[in-house]
Amino acid sequence: MKVLITDKMAEEAIELLKDAGHDVTFDEMDADKLLLEISKYDALMVRGRTKAIADVANAGAKGNLKVIGRAGIGVDNVDLEASAKNGIKVVNAPTGATASVAELAIAHMLSLSRHITKADTTMKNGVIGTIIAPWLAALGVIGAIATNCTIVVERKED
Repeated sequence: MKVLITDKMAEEAIELLKDAGHDVTFDEMDADKLLLEISKYDALMVRGRTKAIADVANAGAKGNLKVIGRAGIGVDNVDLEASAKNGIKVVNAPTGATASVAELAIAHMLSLSRHITKADTTMKNGVIGTIIAPWLAALGVIGAIATNCTIVVERKED
């Protein structure tokens, strides 16, 4: 199968396709060139940059295009109606970013809990001090429970 990849993606993804025996071409072509080239390929793989609009589906259908793959969650950059009319399947990877999104959510929680943005701004303005978050221990307890750790709490009286 001839696969055209028009947006940057992990080298591992490209290698997996090649290892599976596919003829893979990576070219960040513009929309005009895509319309001229798409009929030569069986599959188009995109991310967010390339817009697989009706013209792309129609041009691909005149050739060999069988599937448009979206390496990501949404398919808002693919014309689903035109693809369906032309018998072109559209697939995506809705769970591909799940771990990354979870990691980012935890990082944002930690950043908010420690007032990182405020601390950064005040430090850049020459104010050095301590931003106290007395409820921060709750995050540590949640983390310890999630990781099955033993917690030893030692409170110091002032």
